[in-house]
Amino acid sequence: HIEVLETNVDDVTGEVLGNLIEQLLEMGARDVTITPATMKKGRTGHIIHVIAKSHDTSKLARKIITETGSLGVRVIPTRHRLIAGRRMSSVKITVEGQEFEIAVKIAQDTHGALLNISAEFEDCKRVAKACGVPLKDVIRRAEGAAWERF
Repeated sequence: HIEVLETNVDDVTGEVLGNLIEQLLEMGARDVTITPATMKKGRTGHIIHVIAKSHDTSKLARKIITETGSLGVRVIPTRHRLIAGRRMSSVKITVEGQEFEIAVKIAQDTHGALLNISAEFEDCKRVAKACGVPLKDVIRRAEGAAWERF
């Protein structure tokens, strides 16, 4: 089962929040997002959202409280209506006359229909740097090749 952990915080720096994201992901969080918010009395703050498996929620909530000083974490049970199946593959692309292999993540529904393809960021970044071309161009080329292939 999946649960969403949520809390509002103010008076927490961006560096602390960035570190919290890394720690929560290392501890098993499936996803972490932090949204800027206006709190009571017009204070700026943030809403922390964590998607986690139910057996991880206690330790993740404790980490949120110890790192941010929050006084409580809401735990919201949830269920997915659709979970896309994901698999990794790769495509070869040519950039500036050189051939490169780029990993791609392929998302499909339960009937095998393609929902999305995304190129692996670090692979694209490496190619863009090596060839001196914009990262967005490498991503576009890799994803285009993947859509044609799959």
